[in-house]
Amino acid sequence: MTPRTLTIALVASLTLNVFVIAAVGGAAVMRHRVIEERGRPGKMGNPLMRAAERLPAEVRGRYIARLRQEGAAVRPRMKAARAARAEAAKALAADPYDPVAVTAALDRARSEEAATRATLENAVVDFARDLKPEERAVIAQALREPHGGRRGRRAEQKPDALTPKG
Repeated sequence: MTPRTLTIALVASLTLNVFVIAAVGGAAVMRHRVIEERGRPGKMGNPLMRAAERLPAEVRGRYIARLRQEGAAVRPRMKAARAARAEAAKALAADPYDPVAVTAALDRARSEEAATRATLENAVVDFARDLKPEERAVIAQALREPHGGRRGRRAEQKPDALTPKG
């Protein structure tokens, strides 16, 4: 090999190594951010469940147990809501298009979701009956918080793409 070929190979190797090191470093930083975000309360999940993190330890266990109990009871309704949404999506994409079928499936999904939410919220109201005012205030704050779901923090920061600009 000529000295010029060796120089070109060395520069190419160094450039490739810099990109690999940058990619590994970037991945490590992103992993750290994801782990950090998951560890913070209030970033993901149902606000009523996140409220448990702020309740005193002696109340927290009973509160979580009650929500889990109610969650198990409403699981079939949530499954029915997901099935209705899937049915609506299938009907929406179908040819021939049947808007009545789509609307009916979405109405069923909303109805099941609303019933599920009502059951869970009523369980929280019942549970709060024996709590101190400051403990009820923690749960009250959870009712004010938006449900993050899968959207997370970034989606909350971006304007809605479907909102008309004007």
